[in-house]
Amino acid sequence: MNKQVSEVQLHLDCQRRLTRPWWFVSFTFPLICAAFAPLANLFSILSFVEPWVVAIFTTVEPKDPPWLLPLNSVALATAVIANILLLLNFARRIRNIVAQPLTILLWYISGTLHVTALSLTRYGGRNTVFSQAYYYALLASIMHIGMATLLLLSFLPSLPLPLLKGIFPAYSSRALILTAPQRTLMLQSLFFTLYLALGAGIFAALNQWSYLDAIYWTDYSLLTIGFGSDFTLVSPVAKGILIPYVAIGIFILGLVIGSIRKLFLANFRERILWGKEIVEKEREKWWRSRMKKKKSKGLWLALRHCRRKHESDLLQDEKYQTPMKWSKEEWELMKALRSRSDARRRYVSLLVTSTVFFSIWFGGALVFVFTERAQHGFTYPLSLYFTYVSLLTIGYGDVIPRSGAGKPVFVLWSISSIPAVTLLISDIQDTFARWVKEGPVEHVFGRWLVGSVGDDEFIHEHEDKMGEGTSGEYDDVQFEKSDVGEIRSVQGSKEGLRKAHAILRAVRSILEDEESKQYSWEEWQKWLWLLELDKDKGCEEGHVSNWTWIGDDGPLLTRLSEKIWLLKRLRQKVDQQLQDVFGSF
Repeated sequence: MNKQVSEVQLHLDCQRRLTRPWWFVSFTFPLICAAFAPLANLFSILSFVEPWVVAIFTTVEPKDPPWLLPLNSVALATAVIANILLLLNFARRIRNIVAQPLTILLWYISGTLHVTALSLTRYGGRNTVFSQAYYYALLASIMHIGMATLLLLSFLPSLPLPLLKGIFPAYSSRALILTAPQRTLMLQSLFFTLYLALGAGIFAALNQWSYLDAIYWTDYSLLTIGFGSDFTLVSPVAKGILIPYVAIGIFILGLVIGSIRKLFLANFRERILWGKEIVEKEREKWWRSRMKKKKSKGLWLALRHCRRKHESDLLQDEKYQTPMKWSKEEWELMKALRSRSDARRRYVSLLVTSTVFFSIWFGGALVFVFTERAQHGFTYPLSLYFTYVSLLTIGYGDVIPRSGAGKPVFVLWSISSIPAVTLLISDIQDTFARWVKEGPVEHVFGRWLVGSVGDDEFIHEHEDKMGEGTSGEYDDVQFEKSDVGEIRSVQGSKEGLRKAHAILRAVRSILEDEESKQYSWEEWQKWLWLLELDKDKGCEEGHVSNWTWIGDDGPLLTRLSEKIWLLKRLRQKVDQQLQDVFGSF
């Protein structure tokens, strides 16, 4: 157990030390490979289903060359072995230094064999065309070579080779190990691919379809696009099986979407868009405006730890003589900076996901023009219409792909678009739902819907409690500031234990709060009183306070939520109090 914990901790430490671009490489590239490897293997299997060249105006079916089957068989075998090695590697059954080079090599071999077979295959004039199996082999080769390249880029920096120094940032290969949520996404992708292939076999047998057409039909059925104009269920048995099959498939798809949202939004925003830089820019922007307005006078001087004498003199200004007033002003500033940086981060995230979505939309439309124009007269505007109704799962069915290349491309494109649509919808919800809530709903309707009856009594009641210094026993449910007053009035060896007891009670109440909760100023006063951070932050006898609201270790610039930041500080305070009572352990 301790070994597993240490490995996870080492993995997190390695990830934190990476620069932003290389963190993106080490996190995203292996995850893409793990998610798409089962689908690439399925495409390799689909290349066996029918001949690569089919007749369109004659009944004489051409035959594949005899060398094609063994070549494709070796390509499939190497791809399956590579996928197994990757799965065992991410499950920590095989070391990175062994599994990943073999996986990369086998994927390159599989892709190269497919490319060789594709380049040697010819069709005989206007009476024949390439079948869906041919294009599935083409897509499989592109995917295997692409995944091998992505995995190679994420693996090279972990090699202790002098030649790579200066080109790639060195980091431990343990940083390449997927965490449990990432491995869960890999397994969900595997289950979805197997479920897709199994359902295609069942419905192909029941409806007398070809297996490749059934793959295409099953794909747009599970993704709830549902064209319905090219393949329809006739058998009553097939219609009955469709109900549980699609229900289970949507459930699996929902798990995949949930994992994608959790992984990419949490990690992408946390590491790429969290933006200590964004918060720093907002803080520096405020600082420049403050300096310009007040000519080197302002709250920021305290945050620079009083390094200059005139700054120390400034802190003696009457405005800062009241600690609570000074602290509340800084707290309000922290809230304003955090709100501004959060809004900026949401807009940047929305911009990124919108760019990805429009790239998939416009790029996919361009691809379908090339696959469908020759046989079915696709124009770019018509293709844009088709890809739009497909991405949004409207699926009218009036425009559909019909060529041997169009259907395989649609299967890959529709599955690849799941993350883009998921993240875009999530970002729209996070951005505009918050804007609607905090904007017109709050400011226009709030004045009629929300009253202020009883607010004054509530405030006066809590102000009275803050001023009390009663020494009664601690309440079993709530922790009040009167407890702190009692603690500070206690003298002797019991004071540390009473403080520790009160802090632990505060921890218990904080643990019941939601992770994203932002505390009010009245609540913060309680915690500051406990932590003894409510004292004057001026420069007394050359001593400089090491904590401020918008300092480097304050709640603003840490990656922690207010809840976690408080728990961390309270834990440190408990340790300090216990050590004061019992000495060093």
